Amino acid sequence: MPAILEHGDQWYIDLSAGKSKDAGTKLMGFSGRVKNPGFMGIAIWYTAREVLEDYAGGMRGWAEIKSIGSQWSRDRLPD
Repeated sequence: MPAILEHGDQWYIDLSAGKSKDAGTKLMGFSGRVKNPGFMGIAIWYTAREVLEDYAGGMRGWAEIKSIGSQWSRDRLPD
């Protein structure tokens, strides 16, 4: 939010230019056996795999993903 207040709403909308018809971020929380649990705002054009690896740091140890609870559109989940 501080960046949006500093740069303005058009800057925020322009972040997704050429990447997605959607604009903005989605608030996401990570818990369980991820390396970086927490709550953060993520650009909505990322896939679930990119979010898990880049933001949550991936899984700890040999843990496997059992489920993903989300409201992501299906085109964001295939990989």
